[in-house]
Amino acid sequence: MEFIRFVFSSFWTWVGFLILIGAVGEAVASIVKAAHTPRKIEAYRVDSRWHVQIDGAHRGDISEIMNNADKQSNVGVAE
Repeated sequence: MEFIRFVFSSFWTWVGFLILIGAVGEAVASIVKAAHTPRKIEAYRVDSRWHVQIDGAHRGDISEIMNNADKQSNVGVAE
């Protein structure tokens, strides 16, 4: 209760507290975003070759995309 009284004791203390809360919140959000990198895997076939672009993927993701590429090796290919 005493802390709330201090924060609301003057306008500038209140504004400073809001700025501090905003800065801390932004720092926490950037840490969480850095810890959880998005995964992006693109695999496409040009003629008889597979091209795979991988951003932020794990080893399991890579093997999964290659297994799916082997299963779909005749999909989208006109012979």
